[in-house]
Amino acid sequence: MNINGNNKKDKIHLILFYVVIFIFFFIFFTKIYPIIIFDTDDWSNASINRRGIPEWKAFNPVKVLPETMMKIVTKLSSIFVLPFNHDFIQATTIMYAITVTVFIVIYIYYFMKLLKCEYDMNNYNSILITILFLLCHFLIFRSAYNNNAYMFYSLDATTYFHYLIPALLNSTLVMHMMCNKKNKNTLTQKSILFITVYLAIFSNIFHSIIFVTYISSALLIEIIKMKKKKIKIK
Repeated sequence: MNINGNNKKDKIHLILFYVVIFIFFFIFFTKIYPIIIFDTDDWSNASINRRGIPEWKAFNPVKVLPETMMKIVTKLSSIFVLPFNHDFIQATTIMYAITVTVFIVIYIYYFMKLLKCEYDMNNYNSILITILFLLCHFLIFRSAYNNNAYMFYSLDATTYFHYLIPALLNSTLVMHMMCNKKNKNTLTQKSILFITVYLAIFSNIFHSIIFVTYISSALLIEIIKMKKKKIKIK
């Protein structure tokens, strides 16, 4: 039995699956429901200048991630896309779509990793469940023949950065923590995790509660376990 051959095939299948997911959502956010700058919030947030730390008495004091990221992504669209298509609106749409799609793919990656960690599921079963999981994001709010809400929906370009990305980041971080309860991280991994936690907390107060709730419940469970051990020892 060629185990190495099977592992290579599994990796290829996973890579192809992630590529298909990326292509689907990139087309979705550029052609089907394009992320377009069109209102005053979009224009102001695309050019806002703020430091990468919480700012006391600012309009959005804790929104470090969305207000810095949208400006950076807009700047990247001007550098890497605008010289080729000479259309600023389309350039930002492409770069915004890539950004949101990358966060969704990472979110899906960690969901599949969680299936592997918790249920020791093989790649084929995890792919099938992940497809169902993705479909639920579109079907859960379905109530009419068309014009239904879905879980990746945002009102404008600004709300993708202020609401959807923080929700995806905090959810991904929770799944990462669930899969790495006992793993010892390297200094580089700890540094990346620290920055990710920082950005997740200072993203959006409505979505940072996802990560904070997980950490609080995990700490509470550990405290209860320690209390039970002390009672048994006595």
